[in-house]
Amino acid sequence: MNQSEVLAPIPAEVLGDDIVDIKPLKQQGGFSNLFSGHKVGLDTDVVIKRVRKIYHGHMDDKSEAKILTALRHQYLPRVFDVKLASDGYNYTIMEKIPGCTLREYVELHGALRQQLVLKWTRQLCEVIAYMHGHKPKGIIHSDLKPENVMITPENDICVIDFNASLEVEEADQERDAIGATPGYAAPEQFNLPLNRFPPDFPYLSAVKAAQNYGKVSYRTDIYSIGALAYFMLTGYDPKIWNEGVIPLTRFQIVLGDAFRTVIEKAMQVNPKDRYATASAMLKALNNLTTIDRRYRRWRRQVNLMTFIVGIGLAASVFTVFLGYQALQKEQNTAYLDTVEQARRLQEEGQYDQSTDLLMDAVAMEPKRIDAYLILGTLLYQEGEYQQAVDLMDGVEFQTSDALDTKAFEEAEGQVAYILANCYYELEDYASALTNYQLAVHFIPDQQQYQCELAICYAKTGNREMAEDMLTQLQAENCPQELLSMVTGEIDFAYGNYEAAYENLCQAAELTTDNTVASRCYIQAARCCQQLGAGWLDTEITLLETACNRLDATTSSVPYQMLAEAYISKAAQPNTDAAAYYNKALSCLEQLESRGYSTFAIRQNQAVILEYLDRFDEAEAVLNDMLADYPYDYRVPMRLGLLYADEAGELSDDAERRALYQKVAENYETAQQLYKNAAAQDAEMVRLDDLVVQLQNAGWL
Repeated sequence: MNQSEVLAPIPAEVLGDDIVDIKPLKQQGGFSNLFSGHKVGLDTDVVIKRVRKIYHGHMDDKSEAKILTALRHQYLPRVFDVKLASDGYNYTIMEKIPGCTLREYVELHGALRQQLVLKWTRQLCEVIAYMHGHKPKGIIHSDLKPENVMITPENDICVIDFNASLEVEEADQERDAIGATPGYAAPEQFNLPLNRFPPDFPYLSAVKAAQNYGKVSYRTDIYSIGALAYFMLTGYDPKIWNEGVIPLTRFQIVLGDAFRTVIEKAMQVNPKDRYATASAMLKALNNLTTIDRRYRRWRRQVNLMTFIVGIGLAASVFTVFLGYQALQKEQNTAYLDTVEQARRLQEEGQYDQSTDLLMDAVAMEPKRIDAYLILGTLLYQEGEYQQAVDLMDGVEFQTSDALDTKAFEEAEGQVAYILANCYYELEDYASALTNYQLAVHFIPDQQQYQCELAICYAKTGNREMAEDMLTQLQAENCPQELLSMVTGEIDFAYGNYEAAYENLCQAAELTTDNTVASRCYIQAARCCQQLGAGWLDTEITLLETACNRLDATTSSVPYQMLAEAYISKAAQPNTDAAAYYNKALSCLEQLESRGYSTFAIRQNQAVILEYLDRFDEAEAVLNDMLADYPYDYRVPMRLGLLYADEAGELSDDAERRALYQKVAENYETAQQLYKNAAAQDAEMVRLDDLVVQLQNAGWL
């Protein structure tokens, strides 16, 4: 709302006795003033809309009411009444949609997962296709933006605010735009006469650039749907079209190629290059399963017993089940060559190249299981749990001539097991439990799966089932290392950390399976963390043992945990801080040498280099990260803290002031990104306090 415009109340008498408890809404509309009320006759809460004073007489006050009265769709609000009141205003009384706006939802949850974005983008296409196809006149919304999409308690969308909407009688009819929201408005919405705008109009360059793109049409809403999908996936508003929208590939998000392609087509600058209709875009979204390299829906209905037993330990938990001897029964193909080459690269530690080849294999045969197994294993070992879930959860695999029914089911069990472990690490224990049960169903002779299922029962509060399963494992002569692991995990789930530590250490010592050992070492180290600072030396000794025994290719997590433990040790009083920082740096360098280069590893490297006063090296690491992660607030935040630390080591005031200016610049960037991240970060609070101190001291 214009800050100079006072929101005048609605006189009690103008809406009659049927509308009571009228109050201004906190969230105001672009063209209208919004009020809440209660409709007595229907005993329901309503929203009351009144065109804002500055637009009164300049636009059709009844436009939205006329449009909504004619429309009936599950993703649109209902209009109850339209009143021309005695105060000269038209009031539209409509259904109050419970929930929050899409912007509020993303601000609360951050960037959304592809599955949810796909669902809501499809719903947007459905409702917009309905509006465009309405007879006798189609409706162009022309103001789709996060504030005009509600998210209901049922987790569906509802499109609101039709003040800028336009009616068209023919499919190719074009209209002048009523308004445009930068980032969400298509280029043609800026195609208005230049003489309408003063020289200092902030979007004059967009108006000039839009003169050759025609007028508003059905394709205008297509652009906005694409922009909304972009916002949901990234958490950021897209840049205004003439400034160049940042490609989705620049964001650190898991996104299938097919979905990305649909969004990019929807957001083409030239309307002719977009989908012709919302129905066409919806069809493309519904056909992702045939073209997307990662995103597949997994509609598998398996009737499992609540309590399933009789499974065991594979020779290696994440050794891919499919033997290549079996595969060679099939005539050699490009797919198998690609998978085999990727497997060799993985063994050589060339993980990025292996991942690329495996994704190529998935593209060749989207429903063959081989490449998914190796890639899921790799992602798990790298700690990329969410990416593994987004890759595999939802794929409906199909068998090949190389596999009989039993072999195929065992392969599916391996996939379910990888997914279960990823969900477990993500602390989504309900999904982990479902997948452990699925793994048990497919492979009923692997005791390891039964152990994991028992642990997950404990984690989800099913203690009796967990202990019953442990008793049965003992009766079946389960190896002692597995019994110790299960007992330790159950102890951990119920807060008995010292007992858990002892059992997990025993399991790690007894097992000859490095993957099982890695898991036990990691969980034992977490016991130490739960037991407090007095256990830090024990944690370090434990993790040193783990790293000496295990190669980083088994799991990178013990190395990362050891580096973090060294950093914690360096911060303690009366320790050789530099020695521990260098030990931590050595751990991270070992991981990098083996092909691991995650955000966390690089950030920790920068922090350690800063602590060692190797400021130039730390700055170089962070600047490289800035190029790779341009929308992550943590990178400019760390740069700001780095420059502040470096400035504190200088005696020359001019040099210090120059660095403090860099602190301020990076703080401003970080603060903008931090708002969109919906995070709570103590380091960001520290930087905020530091900037205030510098301002108070006159440095800024």
